[in-house]
Parts: sequence; structure tokens; C-alpha cells
Amino acid sequence: MKRLASLLAVCIIGVASSALAVDLTFQWDPNTESDLAGYRLFQRTSTSDYDYGNPTWDGMATEVTHSFDEMEKVQYFWVLRAYDTSNNESGNSNEVTWIAPDVTPPANPKGLVLESIDLAMQALQKLKMAINIASF
Repeated sequence: MKRLASLLAVCIIGVASSALAVDLTFQWDPNTESDLAGYRLFQRTSTSDYDYGNPTWDGMATEVTHSFDEMEKVQYFWVLRAYDTSNNESGNSNEVTWIAPDVTPPANPKGLVLESIDLAMQALQKLKMAINIASF
């Protein structure tokens, strides 16, 4: 089988809490073999290996958007393999990578005080003093 051309990952970030829900679009150049049966997309993290028996996606398209529901803040990697009607599988395409953003919000601010009360009290005291002086 011909070598797969470049694999492109485009990220569209969705909603999340501590994990991130993401739609990723992968695109690649088509293979030209007459007995091509499809492609398989495989995913791993920086702490794991590819599980070639369990593709993330399998199909004939040369562009696919796949939804990932629970992506933690780690680095992810993907490769693509082509396979033919005899189930012969190519080697890996180039590897693409993406790091899920940190979706943890910052800590709540602390120590908030209302300082304008002091200013208002000072203004009121000055007004009282002015009234007392004026009443002499």
C-alpha cells in the first residue's frame, strides 16, 4: 500500500468541567489502491501505546470529525493506517498531536473588602463639622 500522506488535526473546543468535550477533525490525502477497504485512526497519550486492535475510528472517508467526551489535560497522539480488502494494513501515517487545554478555573479570590464605606463616613463627618461650624 502506498504511504499515507499528511494527517491534519483541527480542534474545536466544546464545553467541559474538569475534563474537556472536544470535536476533532482529521483530514488526509486518499490512497489510490484499487483494493483499498478503508482507514483506521488510532489514539494514544504520552503514557500509553497505540492499541492497533481497537481503532478510534474506522471508515472510508478522508476527513472525519470525531467527538471525544472526556479528554483530560494531557498530550494526545494519533496515527492513521490504511487497509485493503484482504485486511492487509499499512504502517503508520505521520503522527499528529494535541494537548488538551487546562479547563480548571482559577481559585476564588479572597479578602474582598468594601473601602468606600470609610470614605463615605469621612465625608459625613466633614459635613457634620461644617454644619457645626456654620451654626456658631
